[in-house]
Amino acid sequence: MLALPTALALAGTAVAAFAILAPRKVAAAPLPTAGFTAPASIGGESWSPMLDLAAMEPFAPAPLAAPLAGWPLLVDPAAAGADAAVRGALVDALGTIEGPWARALLERALDDEPDPALRAAIRLRLGR
Repeated sequence: MLALPTALALAGTAVAAFAILAPRKVAAAPLPTAGFTAPASIGGESWSPMLDLAAMEPFAPAPLAAPLAGWPLLVDPAAAGADAAVRGALVDALGTIEGPWARALLERALDDEPDPALRAAIRLRLGR
């Protein structure tokens, strides 16, 4: 009687091993393909892979930004990138203080300031 259960157990183990270990035939997934089709026209004109340099507009570089004055940072770090009106108010305030610290800042401002009108105001406050 033991032979039948043993034979069935061996047969079941063999079927399970074959199901797990047998090589499988998997349908190969199609490989992605890359292709390029040149458009017939772009903007109503015929397309060509060659650049027509004569027809291109000349390149105009972006205008340069005005240089930033660094001296307001010596008064307050929040004054970074201050506009001319704020820098002018700082010049007036420093000129009103008239101390050695304010004079040293005005001297530095005279070297750093890119705005000619503010440089003239700084010279006036320094007595030059």
